[in-house]
Order: sequence, then structure tokens, then C-alpha cells
Amino acid sequence: MKFFSTKIFLFTASIFLGQLCFANDIDSLEHELQKAKHDSDRVMLLTKIAHQCQFSDVEKSESYSFKALSIHNDTVSETGKQKYFKILSDIGISKAIKGEFEESIKYFFRVLKGYEEIKNQDGIASAYNSIGNVYKAMKKFETALRYYSNAYEIFKILGDDNSESMALNNIATIYAIKNENRKALKYYKQAEYIKIRMNDFNGLIYSYNNYSAIYERMNVLDSALFFCKKVEKIIDSIPEKNYDNLLSNLSVQGRIYTKLGRFKDAEVVLEKNVKLASEKGFQERLMYAYLDLKELYNKQSNFKEALKYTELYYSIKDSLYNLQYEKEVADINIKYDTDKKQQQILIQEEQLKKEKVIRYGIGLGSVLLIIMLTLIYMRYKVKSKLSNELQNKNRIIEQKNQDILSSISYAKRIQSAILPPDKLVKKYLPESFILYKPKDIVAGDFYWLEAVQSARHSALDAESPNRIEIAGQASHDDIILFAAADCTGHGVPGAMVSVVCNNGLNRSVREYGLTDPGKILDKTREIVVQEFEKSEEEVKDGMDIALCSLQGNTLQYAGAHNPLWIIREGELIEIKADKQPIGQFENPEPYTTHMIELQKGDSIYVFSDGYADQFGGEQGKKMKTANFKKLLLSIQEETMEKQKQLINDAFESWKGSLEQLAGVCVIGLKV
Repeated sequence: MKFFSTKIFLFTASIFLGQLCFANDIDSLEHELQKAKHDSDRVMLLTKIAHQCQFSDVEKSESYSFKALSIHNDTVSETGKQKYFKILSDIGISKAIKGEFEESIKYFFRVLKGYEEIKNQDGIASAYNSIGNVYKAMKKFETALRYYSNAYEIFKILGDDNSESMALNNIATIYAIKNENRKALKYYKQAEYIKIRMNDFNGLIYSYNNYSAIYERMNVLDSALFFCKKVEKIIDSIPEKNYDNLLSNLSVQGRIYTKLGRFKDAEVVLEKNVKLASEKGFQERLMYAYLDLKELYNKQSNFKEALKYTELYYSIKDSLYNLQYEKEVADINIKYDTDKKQQQILIQEEQLKKEKVIRYGIGLGSVLLIIMLTLIYMRYKVKSKLSNELQNKNRIIEQKNQDILSSISYAKRIQSAILPPDKLVKKYLPESFILYKPKDIVAGDFYWLEAVQSARHSALDAESPNRIEIAGQASHDDIILFAAADCTGHGVPGAMVSVVCNNGLNRSVREYGLTDPGKILDKTREIVVQEFEKSEEEVKDGMDIALCSLQGNTLQYAGAHNPLWIIREGELIEIKADKQPIGQFENPEPYTTHMIELQKGDSIYVFSDGYADQFGGEQGKKMKTANFKKLLLSIQEETMEKQKQLINDAFESWKGSLEQLAGVCVIGLKV
């Protein structure tokens, strides 16, 4: 059994089967289309014609779908939306049949998004299934499997037996393609149970044929033959026999008997296949029946009979391909003659138009020439004046833009000055990294570091700060304060808020002598609110922050929205922040200080939300904290500098060509 074919990729066991093109039906529909007056009727007829021609004339089908899309004007009502999604889906199918898979995917994702917006579960599941079909055609089997599984889960909940079994068959087919035969059999079996419940004999034939193909590939030939016999029994029990299925089954039986060395049985079955194919006029099946007999006689070293059936095989093959070739040539000639006649008519019409234009042109040419010359002269004078004015305005605008850019660049220098230098960071946190990626030239994100002598931890005298100098050496008992912060807004507004908040942190430590993270945040909030209250207008800006105090192996943490993550022995421990910002807040409460005794090898991370909120990936969705956690857990064997590089590379890869959503600040250190 051939599990995969790009030419008919999906649409082997899905909702699109049976869309064949019948010429008489199309002629009738096109006749109705010419008489249709209302857009709704035209959309319906165009859609029907597109369906009829989908697999015989895909270009025509796609053209009619686009025409239907251009005049469909009801995208408000539930029915109108569903018709719109169906047209998009038809275009997606046409694109896929043509092998334009990337375009096909785009249309199916539009369908998926539409059904998600109106919460139509059946439509969502069908879109998942179609997307899976396209990915299967692109040979992206893991992605196809994911979408098939999504479709199956929804169909199962909806209780749609037919669609559920289709999804199970699709999942099984992917496992079969991947040669994971046991898994394939498992899902085919589930589909079989549903078909038995539905009394769907054609569905059972499909399931048993799949069993037979897999067992034959696994070389479990007795089982393969058993299911062939079951197929034959079902076909014989159906009043209207499907001779194509029967002939295919006889071919498989003959091939298995040949492999088993049961040559007499193989000969009987294959001779029956030849006789039936010949009687029913199945030329292609007859061709392959001759090929099976050739293989049988080759196995028995009966080369005379093998040669006979080889010649019969090629005689039919040549005949079939000659007929196909002649039909294609005839179609091309008909199209050429039609196009040629249409082209001649167009040339004649164009010639008449040209002659008419020339006659009118000669009559009006002189008058127009005089008017044009007058207008050109007047326009030249006006344009010269406007050009000078425009140049002056452009120079003014350019100068203003340059002044603004210079101001923002200088603002960046000022903001950079409040960030601790790398030398200071590496002195007090040697095994650490800081990944800092502002969205704009200046940003609302910033990182902060302050070191104080241990004596200060118990001092309440704000006038004796005892700050550690950069030139000195850090003691094991010194208190190292560090934070990752994210202020309201981006660009210049965010940067201005960050300066106010940074000043609040500095004052809380240097002026008020605080080292407890919760108390520092309390005081910082008080300072920030006081600063903003000076304005005559209400200012609601503020800051989210994760603030840590490290003394020896004791870590203290307090947070406003931003958490603390500690990775210890392959597990991630999350210390949650208080759900209140540094700024105006109704009914504020003191910030909570958490104390943690660190162990050797612990990794500590604090960050703003810009990393996890970034849109990107294959579907343009948010990265989310779950993926960020997985990334950090996967790189624990690396040095901190290497971690910084890997985290940055993962962010850029996820973001791709999309715009950076917000500033990014990640601080990591290892004990």
C-alpha cells in the first residue's frame, strides 16, 4: 500500500472526497450563473462550480473561488461568515492540489482563526485536519501529527463518529509513513471500532486494507492475508460491488501468496483478477494484474510465461499513455484555436479603437496643444515657487528630526549612566550575566545593583551609609542588592519613569539605610508616588520589579509583579511576587520579603516580562513563561556567559522577522 502521494495528498480520507467534475453539471451551473441577478445566488453557483472542478481543472476551480470571494458581502451573520470560511477553505485546497503549500497553509490558518473567533468547534476541528493534510504533503510529519491530534480531540468531544474515524485514520497514516507500525495499527484499530458501530462497510474495507498493507510490510504475511480475506468477504456481501476495491484486493492477495511460495494459490487469484478486470473494462487494473503474473512466473523461473505477461503489461501501458497523450494534445489544440480566435477578435477591436482615437485626436490636437503649453508655463511658475517653499520646509523638518534624534541619543547616554557598569557587576556577582535588550533607543527596563557593608544591615542611621567602594574587595558578609525592573511605557516616557524609579531605589538604600528588599520596595513606592504627586496632572505610571539581597548563602527577595526563579538540581522553584506595582495603587500593602538559604550549584534568575511576552515562532504566538522555564532548565550545564548567549539566540530565533514587543532584561547568577 502506498501511504502517501503528493498529487492527491489529503484528500484521501477526508471531507473533500467525492468532488469530481461532471461536464454536464458544470455546463448547467454556468448557464444558471449567466442568468443569476443576486450576489448571493452568484456566490452559491460559483462555489458549486469550483467544487465540481476541484480535481479535474484546478485552475478553473481556484478562479471561480476567487470570484465568489470578491462578491461575497455578508461577513457579519453566522451563516455569511461560514460561507466566507468555506470559500477560503476551497482556495486552500486548490493551492494544495497545485503544490503551493505555503499559500495553502495561509488560507487554512485564516479559516482556523475565523472559526476560533465565532467559537465553532466543528469548523476549528476541520481546519486543524486540513492544516495537518497540507503539512503531510510537505513531509512535515510531526507537525501534521500535532494538527491531526488536535482535530481528533475536538471531533471526539463533538461525538462526530465519521469525522473522528477520519482523524484516527490520518494519525495512523502518519505513523505508517514514519514506519512506526505498532502505533499505526493502534489508531487504525480505534477507527475500525467506530466503523463497525456505524455499519460503514466501505470504511471497514479501508481499515482492513491498511492492516493488510502494514502486516505485509512487517513481513507478517499470514496476518496480511487474513485481512485481505476479510475485505473480499465484505465486498461479496455488498449488493453493489466496488470492483475497483475487489481487483485491488485480489492483486494484494496474489502478491502475498507469491511471497509465501504458494504459487498455485497465487496463480488462481491472479488469473481471476485478470478475468474480472478484462470483463469490467478496468484497463489500468488489468495492466497491473499482468505485472503481478509476470512476478509470479519469474519467481518460478518460468521465463516463457513471464515474458508473455511482460509483453501484455507493456501493450496496455503504451495504449493507456498514448490515449492520454492524444487527449492532452487535443485539449491543447482546442485551447490554442480558441485563444487564437479570441486574440484575432481583440486585435480587430483594438484597431477600430485606435482609428477612432486618431480621428478625434487630429480634430482636438491643435486646441489641446495650445491649452497644454499655457498650462505648462503657468504650472512651471507655480511649481518653482512651491519647490522652493517645500525645500525650506524639508530642511526645517530634517533639522527638527535631527534635533529630536540627538536629544534621544543624549537621553540614552543619561539613562546608561544610571545602569551599573559591567566592572561593578562582575566584581560583586562574578558568576552572572545580564541580558539587556531595550525595544527603542531608550527604554523603561533597567537593571540595578548596590553593595553595602555588612555593618549597615543592622544600622538605622541613614547618615552613615558605609557604601562599599568599587576599588575595594567584596567580603563574604557584604550585602549585594540587585534587581531587574520594568517601568510603564516604552521609549522616552518609559525612560523618564525609569530615572524616577531608579532614584527611589538609590534613596531607599543610601539615604534611608534599608537593606531588607520588602522595606526597600515600600520606601521606593512612597518616594515615587510623592514625586508624581507634584504634577498638576494625575500620573499613574510606575514600575514592576524583582529585587534581591544576597549575603553569603542567604538570599532575600521581594517583588512587584515580577517573580524570582531558582533552579536547584534540575527543578525550578518559583517565588511569586506581590500583585501590586511600585506606584499609585488602591489599598496598598507592605511588600513581602522572602528568605531562602541557597545551596551550592543553585542558579538564580530575575527578569522583566518582555522575554516571555514576545510574539514569534511558527504561528506568531507568545513565547510564554512555560517555554522560558524549559529553556533555562535545558542550559544548566553551561557557564553563565554561555547561558546569556543561548538565551539571546533563542529570543532572536523565536522573534524572527517580527517586531520586538517590549524591552528585555534578564539577570542570572550561579552560587
